[in-house]
Amino acid sequence: MTKVSFKRSVVFNKIKRNSVTIFLKKYLPYILFFTLLGFSFVFHFWDIKKIEFNLSELKYLDSNELDIYLEEYVGMNLFLVDPNEIEKVLINGNGFVKSVLTEKILPNRLKISITEYTPYYSGYSLDKCFLFSSEGTKIDILCEECEDECWEVSSEYSQIYISSNSVIESANNLIFFDEIRRIEEILSLFGYKAKEILINDGIVVFNDEDKHKFTFDIAYNLDLQLARLYLVCKKINSDSIKFKSLDLRFDRPVMKIK
Repeated sequence: MTKVSFKRSVVFNKIKRNSVTIFLKKYLPYILFFTLLGFSFVFHFWDIKKIEFNLSELKYLDSNELDIYLEEYVGMNLFLVDPNEIEKVLINGNGFVKSVLTEKILPNRLKISITEYTPYYSGYSLDKCFLFSSEGTKIDILCEECEDECWEVSSEYSQIYISSNSVIESANNLIFFDEIRRIEEILSLFGYKAKEILINDGIVVFNDEDKHKFTFDIAYNLDLQLARLYLVCKKINSDSIKFKSLDLRFDRPVMKIK
């Protein structure tokens, strides 16, 4: 009887040891992984320690300014960071930021690539000096109640200055941008580079770097006026005509010769 009980005990212990061994072999890697993972969170192994920017590609943004925008993310767990939120913070913080790509680098680093808007237009309207991108998007308000200083302040950034007796900005965009761009495209085909644009009650005057003046009515059949511009400029180039101004509002464009 004693021998039978002893044999049963040996068999039971052997089965028990085999079950524990099988269990450990199967689940030990997972146990170790989650244990180490737990310790890594406890000791802040995944907390962000460094944020890197593509500074060599940026012209209008600097590291100090960008660090201030994202200072709250330093020390935050890398896995809790939402790249969309970072993009929103940077775009809302600075008008020069066009788009943001955020890359998480294990274990505790963020690599952020920023695309900037290119400043191109500036202008004074409603007591504000506006700066717009080459796409017509408002970048910044450079100063307020500074009409006399606006040209000088904006000249550091923009290539074309806009003067108007009415509003030039709406919903963070340059009003009449599409019309202005289309006129610019035709002028550039013939080597005319706009420097200043005057907008008064729908009448737009382009002054170029060589002091030529081009006048349009953007409220009335601009397509026809652009067609006239193309034909007349082609004639001017072929005949080497020296002129001061060209008014495209009429069926027969009015040209003042030098």
